Amino acid sequence: MSIEEVCEKLIDYITGGDVDKFKDTLTSLSAEDRLKVLFMQDFLTDTSNTFFGIPLNDSTTIIKIAAEGGHTETVKCILDSVPVADLYKLLSIQSRLSYTAVNRAAETGHAETVKCILDSVPAADLYKLLSIQNVFGNTAVHSAAERGHTETMKCILDSVPAADLYKLLSIQSRSGNTAVHRAAERGHTETVKCILDSVPAADLYKLLSIQNIYSGNTAVHSAAEGGHSETVKCILDSVPAADLYNLLSIQSRSGNTAVHRAVVGGHTETVKCILDSVSAADLIDLLTLQNNAGEAVIHIITFNGHSEIIKSLVERMSADEIGKLFSTRKRASDRYATRETTLVEASDTSTPADTVTQNTAAADLLEEKSMSLSDNSGEPHSLGFSDSEYELPDWETLSEEQGERTASPADESMIY
Repeated sequence: MSIEEVCEKLIDYITGGDVDKFKDTLTSLSAEDRLKVLFMQDFLTDTSNTFFGIPLNDSTTIIKIAAEGGHTETVKCILDSVPVADLYKLLSIQSRLSYTAVNRAAETGHAETVKCILDSVPAADLYKLLSIQNVFGNTAVHSAAERGHTETMKCILDSVPAADLYKLLSIQSRSGNTAVHRAAERGHTETVKCILDSVPAADLYKLLSIQNIYSGNTAVHSAAEGGHSETVKCILDSVPAADLYNLLSIQSRSGNTAVHRAVVGGHTETVKCILDSVSAADLIDLLTLQNNAGEAVIHIITFNGHSEIIKSLVERMSADEIGKLFSTRKRASDRYATRETTLVEASDTSTPADTVTQNTAAADLLEEKSMSLSDNSGEPHSLGFSDSEYELPDWETLSEEQGERTASPADESMIY
């Protein structure tokens, strides 16, 4: 039989789950032919990646096929048949879309298969293998995080030396996200917790303060924007009290904090979760931080009529603090204002009479702003810029609603 015919037989045995026949066929080959078969990829095609439902032909190898299908015994058989000196070389083979076998296994959530692969790799090569990025810039950790494969994530992180953990988890994809960004934006709380529990305390704030290189969002922004309250709470609970305000006051490229994003999305529970975590001393500072359009969180809360949030704030604060908060002035902005206005002047939301007196110009100013921003949808409006203006298209998940794994187009210019 030719090498190509042997490959076809081995693939049939993998898909049919016939480990014994696979092993017999593989071990019957000479050492030289065995490596030829295992390293061959141009002959083999993977069509599991799609772009808007159109299959993207990717190259693959025997071990990638076995790993993607979670055929752990078959993967072990392959690894046992390869000399130690050739193991890293085999496992680091990248397809046309730059996937490795461990990336495939992590993406499909086959924790046992991932463990089998990583257990075979010399410690000196582990970080090098796990830091390989596919065409989207995703590592195996990104792939597991995005899909919420917590067991797979734990398996990967347990295998990595503590000294390399931060380095691995701080890798950013082509769209600017770390693994914790990906898990947070999908609301995979258990996966986020798994990641944060693995990170040395000295590196935790450093990891969570990493900003998307395009939007400037941190993982907290990502979770808050999606209204993932449990995920936000998980992140905030992991942060030392001394670092909490510093993390929550990080502003995105458009000047928004995580609480800005939660308020704009109308995620009341998420907003309350964030504000409840902040000390009274830091609360006013956080609420009065202004984005690039001059909007503080308190402006947006009041403008959008979030009475529950306002009530909870009033209950937490003294009269002096309430007065200071509700007299926050909005900076002039070429886009939204011609002069500085107070919160009361820019809102029709009434506040306690002994705290703030309604300004007579409020109605006119609100009407002017409402007319300039209204889309007739009745939905809450943000007076700030949207961070989505700076996000790269997420090619890998564009077809997720159809239950498909998608990939980026071959033309890299479409990714950027």
